Formats: sequence, structure tokens, C-alpha cells
Amino acid sequence: MEVVRRFYAIGDRPLSELTDDRLSELFDPEIEYDTIPHGMLGGTTYSGFEGLRRFWADYLGAWDELSMELQDVRQAGDDLVIGVVRIKGRMPEREIDEDWSALFTLRDARIIRVRAFDSREGAFNAAALRD
Repeated sequence: MEVVRRFYAIGDRPLSELTDDRLSELFDPEIEYDTIPHGMLGGTTYSGFEGLRRFWADYLGAWDELSMELQDVRQAGDDLVIGVVRIKGRMPEREIDEDWSALFTLRDARIIRVRAFDSREGAFNAAALRD
């Protein structure tokens, strides 16, 4: 679960620090990040380390203000971890203060897949459906 906690701290770092070496500490090189299906990134899947850097640039660049506070991290199976964050943000067309979640799939103690949800329940429901 520690790797998921560290994942949420990435947004605090400049993109220039997200080198392949740094990313390989948390992520498998074959990482896939599935954004919220009906969210601002339109259900895009970002792949590999370059995809992760592009995701962070696209996502963070869309907000005028953004803060994320980790609320909960739970083991959901041998290779699954759920993370819940409180998202507070503002962009020209939207302001939010919501709980979002993500379902993380791990391989060899590194994140191989992230599925994002715009509700607290989303990741919990997805984890239950996987079994």
C-alpha cells in the first residue's frame, strides 16, 4: 500500500523530475493509466512512462487550482489497492470538492495499472467486480 501512498505525492513534483529512473521506483514500464470514462480527459488511456508524463501534464495543466488529500488506502486483493482522495479544484468552467478513487493493480510491488473513478465507491465497485 505504500507505493500507492507515494503515487499521490507525484503531483507535487515538477514534471522535469519524473524521469524514467524515478518513475520505475513506483511503476512498471508497461503502466496503463485509465482516466475517468466521462471526465475531462475523456476516458483516455495513457501507457508507459511517457504516457504518465503526458497524463500529468494534461491533467495538472487543465486546472487553475488543484489540491488532493489522500483519505484512504486499502488492500483489495493480492495485487489490488484502492486509493481515495479528496479533490478540490477550480478551472474556468468548473469548481469541485469531491472524493474520487482509483483502483491500482500491482506487479512485483510496482503499479502496472490505474483505473480512475469520479466517486469514492467507483474503485470499490470495480474491485468487487474483478473477482
